[in-house]
Amino acid sequence: MVTGTLPPQQAAATKALGAGGGGIRALAARQQRKLIGTASVTVFVILWQLSADREWINPLFTSSPTAIVSAAREMWTNGQLGTNVRSSAELFAVGFVVSILIAIPLGIAMGWYRWLDAIVDPFVSMLYATPRIALIPLVLVWAGIGFESRLIVVVLAAVFPLLINTIAGVRATDPDLLRVARSFQASDLAIFRTLVLPGSVPFIVSGLRHAINQALIGVVVAEFFGGNVGIGALITSAGLELRTDVAFVGVFIVAGTAMVLTGALRYLERKLTPWQD
Repeated sequence: MVTGTLPPQQAAATKALGAGGGGIRALAARQQRKLIGTASVTVFVILWQLSADREWINPLFTSSPTAIVSAAREMWTNGQLGTNVRSSAELFAVGFVVSILIAIPLGIAMGWYRWLDAIVDPFVSMLYATPRIALIPLVLVWAGIGFESRLIVVVLAAVFPLLINTIAGVRATDPDLLRVARSFQASDLAIFRTLVLPGSVPFIVSGLRHAINQALIGVVVAEFFGGNVGIGALITSAGLELRTDVAFVGVFIVAGTAMVLTGALRYLERKLTPWQD
Protein backbone atom coordinates (compact mmCIF):
# COMPACT_ATOMS: atom_id res chain seq x y z
CA MET A 1 0.00 0.00 0.00
CA VAL A 2 1.42 3.40 -1.01
CA THR A 3 1.14 6.30 1.46
CA GLY A 4 2.00 9.98 1.22
CA THR A 5 4.53 9.78 4.07
CA LEU A 6 8.22 9.66 3.18
CA PRO A 7 10.68 7.52 5.13
CA PRO A 8 12.57 9.52 7.80
CA GLN A 9 15.89 9.40 5.89
CA GLN A 10 14.30 10.59 2.67
CA ALA A 11 12.34 13.32 4.46
CA ALA A 12 15.53 14.61 6.11
CA ALA A 13 17.35 14.59 2.79
CA THR A 14 14.49 16.45 1.11
CA LYS A 15 14.49 19.09 3.86
CA ALA A 16 18.27 19.56 3.64
CA LEU A 17 18.04 19.86 -0.15
CA GLY A 18 15.36 22.52 0.20
CA ALA A 19 17.42 24.46 2.71
CA GLY A 20 20.47 24.16 0.50
CA GLY A 21 18.46 25.33 -2.48
CA GLY A 22 17.40 28.43 -0.57
CA GLY A 23 21.01 29.14 0.33
CA ILE A 24 22.09 28.69 -3.28
CA ARG A 25 19.36 31.04 -4.48
CA ALA A 26 20.40 33.67 -1.91
CA LEU A 27 24.04 33.33 -2.96
CA ALA A 28 23.09 33.60 -6.64
CA ALA A 29 21.02 36.73 -5.91
CA ARG A 30 23.96 38.34 -4.10
CA GLN A 31 26.35 37.47 -6.93
CA GLN A 32 23.90 38.85 -9.48
CA ARG A 33 23.62 42.09 -7.52
CA LYS A 34 27.42 42.42 -7.40
CA LEU A 35 27.70 41.80 -11.14
CA ILE A 36 25.04 44.39 -11.94
CA GLY A 37 26.69 46.93 -9.65
CA THR A 38 30.13 46.29 -11.16
CA ALA A 39 28.74 46.60 -14.68
CA SER A 40 26.98 49.89 -13.92
CA VAL A 41 30.15 51.41 -12.42
CA THR A 42 32.21 50.21 -15.39
CA VAL A 43 29.79 51.74 -17.89
CA PHE A 44 29.79 55.01 -15.93
CA VAL A 45 33.61 55.21 -15.92
CA ILE A 46 33.77 54.48 -19.67
CA LEU A 47 31.18 57.16 -20.43
CA TRP A 48 32.99 59.61 -18.16
CA GLN A 49 36.31 59.04 -19.92
CA LEU A 50 34.70 59.23 -23.35
CA SER A 51 32.92 62.48 -22.45
CA ALA A 52 36.21 64.03 -21.32
CA ASP A 53 38.12 62.83 -24.41
CA ARG A 54 35.44 64.12 -26.79
CA GLU A 55 35.11 67.35 -24.73
CA TRP A 56 31.40 66.83 -24.22
CA ILE A 57 32.07 68.07 -20.69
CA ASN A 58 34.62 70.59 -19.47
CA PRO A 59 37.61 68.59 -18.10
CA LEU A 60 38.59 71.57 -15.94
CA PHE A 61 35.55 70.94 -13.74
CA THR A 62 35.17 67.17 -14.05
CA SER A 63 38.65 65.83 -14.89
CA SER A 64 38.68 62.23 -16.18
CA PRO A 65 39.43 58.75 -14.83
CA THR A 66 42.82 58.55 -16.55
CA ALA A 67 43.81 62.01 -15.27
CA ILE A 68 42.76 61.05 -11.74
CA VAL A 69 44.81 57.84 -11.86
CA SER A 70 47.79 59.76 -13.25
CA ALA A 71 47.51 62.35 -10.45
CA ALA A 72 47.29 59.61 -7.82
CA ARG A 73 50.38 57.89 -9.24
CA GLU A 74 52.32 61.16 -9.26
CA MET A 75 51.37 62.00 -5.66
CA TRP A 76 52.24 58.49 -4.52
CA THR A 77 55.64 58.72 -6.17
CA ASN A 78 56.57 62.03 -4.58
CA GLY A 79 55.24 60.94 -1.17
CA GLN A 80 52.49 63.54 -0.94
CA LEU A 81 49.66 61.01 -1.02
CA GLY A 82 51.19 58.72 1.58
CA THR A 83 51.77 61.58 4.01
CA ASN A 84 48.19 62.84 3.75
CA VAL A 85 46.66 59.37 3.95
CA ARG A 86 48.68 58.49 7.06
CA SER A 87 47.66 61.72 8.78
CA SER A 88 43.95 61.21 8.05
CA ALA A 89 44.10 57.50 8.93
CA GLU A 90 45.66 58.29 12.31
CA LEU A 91 43.04 60.94 13.03
CA PHE A 92 40.20 58.62 11.98
CA ALA A 93 41.48 55.64 13.97
CA VAL A 94 42.02 57.57 17.20
CA GLY A 95 38.73 59.44 16.88
CA PHE A 96 36.77 56.28 16.11
CA VAL A 97 38.28 54.35 19.02
CA VAL A 98 37.63 57.22 21.43
CA SER A 99 34.02 57.40 20.18
CA ILE A 100 33.57 53.66 20.84
CA LEU A 101 35.07 53.93 24.33
CA ILE A 102 32.66 56.76 25.16
CA ALA A 103 29.48 55.71 23.35
CA ILE A 104 29.10 52.01 24.10
CA PRO A 105 29.60 52.07 27.90
CA LEU A 106 27.59 55.29 28.25
CA GLY A 107 24.86 53.97 25.94
CA ILE A 108 24.54 50.74 27.93
CA ALA A 109 24.39 52.67 31.20
CA MET A 110 21.82 55.16 29.87
CA GLY A 111 19.68 52.38 28.42
CA TRP A 112 19.71 50.41 31.66
CA TYR A 113 19.55 53.12 34.32
CA ARG A 114 16.67 55.47 33.66
CA TRP A 115 17.84 57.99 36.27
CA LEU A 116 21.17 58.36 34.43
CA ASP A 117 19.32 58.76 31.14
CA ALA A 118 17.19 61.53 32.66
CA ILE A 119 20.36 63.40 33.67
CA VAL A 120 22.39 62.99 30.49
CA ASP A 121 19.73 62.88 27.76
CA PRO A 122 19.10 66.68 27.60
CA PHE A 123 22.78 67.28 26.86
CA VAL A 124 22.93 64.45 24.32
CA SER A 125 19.80 65.72 22.55
CA MET A 126 21.11 69.29 22.48
CA LEU A 127 24.53 68.34 21.07
CA TYR A 128 23.07 65.82 18.61
CA ALA A 129 20.63 68.40 17.24
CA THR A 130 23.37 71.04 16.89
CA PRO A 131 25.26 70.94 13.57
CA ARG A 132 28.79 69.95 14.56
CA ILE A 133 30.26 72.33 12.02
CA ALA A 134 28.84 75.22 14.08
CA LEU A 135 31.01 74.13 17.01
CA ILE A 136 34.29 74.14 15.06
CA PRO A 137 35.15 77.81 15.79
CA LEU A 138 34.65 77.15 19.50
CA VAL A 139 36.73 73.97 19.33
CA LEU A 140 39.54 75.89 17.65
CA VAL A 141 39.39 78.52 20.41
CA TRP A 142 39.43 75.88 23.14
CA ALA A 143 42.01 73.46 21.73
CA GLY A 144 43.88 75.54 19.16
CA ILE A 145 44.87 74.46 15.67
CA GLY A 146 46.35 71.01 15.99
CA PHE A 147 45.62 67.33 16.37
CA GLU A 148 43.58 67.79 19.56
CA SER A 149 41.04 70.12 17.95
CA ARG A 150 40.68 67.86 14.91
CA LEU A 151 40.21 64.87 17.21
CA ILE A 152 37.41 66.64 19.09
CA VAL A 153 35.60 67.36 15.82
CA VAL A 154 35.83 63.70 14.75
CA VAL A 155 34.58 62.44 18.12
CA LEU A 156 31.68 64.91 18.12
CA ALA A 157 30.71 63.65 14.68
CA ALA A 158 30.98 59.91 15.40
CA VAL A 159 29.94 59.43 19.02
CA PHE A 160 26.23 60.28 18.82
CA PRO A 161 25.01 57.74 16.20
CA LEU A 162 26.72 54.95 18.13
CA LEU A 163 25.47 56.23 21.49
CA ILE A 164 21.85 56.50 20.38
CA ASN A 165 21.87 53.07 18.72
CA THR A 166 23.39 51.48 21.83
CA ILE A 167 20.70 53.01 24.03
CA ALA A 168 18.02 51.73 21.66
CA GLY A 169 19.57 48.25 21.66
CA VAL A 170 19.53 48.01 25.46
CA ARG A 171 15.94 49.22 25.67
CA ALA A 172 14.85 46.75 22.97
CA THR A 173 15.50 43.82 25.31
CA ASP A 174 12.34 41.74 25.65
CA PRO A 175 10.74 42.67 29.02
CA ASP A 176 9.25 39.17 29.33
CA LEU A 177 12.73 37.67 29.18
CA LEU A 178 13.91 40.15 31.80
CA ARG A 179 11.05 39.16 34.11
CA VAL A 180 11.85 35.47 33.65
CA ALA A 181 15.55 36.07 34.35
CA ARG A 182 14.78 38.04 37.50
CA SER A 183 12.29 35.43 38.67
CA PHE A 184 15.18 32.94 38.64
CA GLN A 185 17.27 35.39 40.73
CA ALA A 186 19.67 36.16 37.87
CA SER A 187 22.22 38.85 38.71
CA ASP A 188 22.51 42.07 36.73
CA LEU A 189 25.85 40.85 35.34
CA ALA A 190 24.27 37.60 34.13
CA ILE A 191 21.37 39.50 32.55
CA PHE A 192 23.78 41.85 30.78
CA ARG A 193 25.90 38.96 29.50
CA THR A 194 23.11 36.64 28.36
CA LEU A 195 20.27 38.97 27.35
CA VAL A 196 21.15 42.64 26.99
CA LEU A 197 24.48 42.47 25.19
CA PRO A 198 23.53 39.75 22.62
CA GLY A 199 20.28 41.57 21.87
CA SER A 200 22.11 44.89 21.49
CA VAL A 201 24.69 43.61 18.98
CA PRO A 202 22.66 44.42 15.82
CA PHE A 203 21.96 47.93 17.11
CA ILE A 204 25.59 48.51 18.07
CA VAL A 205 26.87 47.28 14.70
CA SER A 206 24.37 49.52 12.93
CA GLY A 207 25.59 52.40 15.07
CA LEU A 208 29.20 51.56 14.18
CA ARG A 209 28.34 51.71 10.49
CA HIS A 210 26.83 55.17 10.90
CA ALA A 211 29.72 56.23 13.12
CA ILE A 212 32.24 55.26 10.44
CA ASN A 213 30.59 57.52 7.89
CA GLN A 214 30.26 60.37 10.36
CA ALA A 215 33.87 59.96 11.53
CA LEU A 216 35.11 60.19 7.95
CA ILE A 217 33.04 63.33 7.44
CA GLY A 218 34.48 64.69 10.67
CA VAL A 219 38.03 63.97 9.49
CA VAL A 220 37.53 65.83 6.22
CA VAL A 221 35.74 68.77 7.85
CA ALA A 222 38.31 69.04 10.63
CA GLU A 223 41.13 69.10 8.08
CA PHE A 224 39.28 71.70 6.05
CA PHE A 225 39.33 74.12 8.97
CA GLY A 226 42.12 73.04 11.29
CA GLY A 227 45.01 71.51 9.42
CA ASN A 228 47.46 71.76 6.57
CA VAL A 229 47.91 68.01 6.13
CA GLY A 230 45.46 65.18 5.50
CA ILE A 231 42.94 64.25 2.84
CA GLY A 232 40.64 67.15 3.75
CA ALA A 233 43.48 69.66 3.43
CA LEU A 234 44.50 68.03 0.15
CA ILE A 235 41.00 68.44 -1.28
CA THR A 236 40.84 72.05 -0.11
CA SER A 237 44.15 73.05 -1.64
CA ALA A 238 43.35 71.19 -4.86
CA GLY A 239 40.06 73.06 -5.18
CA LEU A 240 41.75 76.42 -4.68
CA GLU A 241 44.29 75.51 -7.38
CA LEU A 242 41.57 74.19 -9.76
CA ARG A 243 43.20 70.74 -9.68
CA THR A 244 40.04 68.69 -9.94
CA ASP A 245 42.03 65.53 -10.64
CA VAL A 246 43.80 65.84 -7.28
CA ALA A 247 40.54 66.71 -5.53
CA PHE A 248 38.89 63.60 -6.97
CA VAL A 249 41.77 61.48 -5.68
CA GLY A 250 40.97 62.62 -2.15
CA VAL A 251 37.23 62.14 -2.64
CA PHE A 252 37.66 58.60 -3.95
CA ILE A 253 40.00 57.70 -1.09
CA VAL A 254 37.36 58.77 1.43
CA ALA A 255 34.56 57.02 -0.46
CA GLY A 256 36.58 53.83 -0.91
CA THR A 257 37.50 53.75 2.77
CA ALA A 258 33.85 54.12 3.76
CA MET A 259 32.80 51.29 1.44
CA VAL A 260 35.52 48.90 2.68
CA LEU A 261 34.90 49.56 6.37
CA THR A 262 31.12 49.39 6.00
CA GLY A 263 31.43 46.10 4.10
CA ALA A 264 33.67 44.70 6.83
CA LEU A 265 31.09 45.63 9.46
CA ARG A 266 28.31 43.98 7.44
CA TYR A 267 30.40 40.79 7.36
CA LEU A 268 31.02 41.06 11.11
CA GLU A 269 27.31 41.59 11.74
CA ARG A 270 26.44 38.41 9.80
CA LYS A 271 28.98 36.47 11.85
CA LEU A 272 27.78 37.84 15.20
CA THR A 273 24.06 37.60 14.44
CA PRO A 274 23.59 34.48 12.29
CA TRP A 275 19.96 34.17 13.47
CA GLN A 276 19.06 37.22 11.39
CA ASP A 277 19.95 35.55 8.06
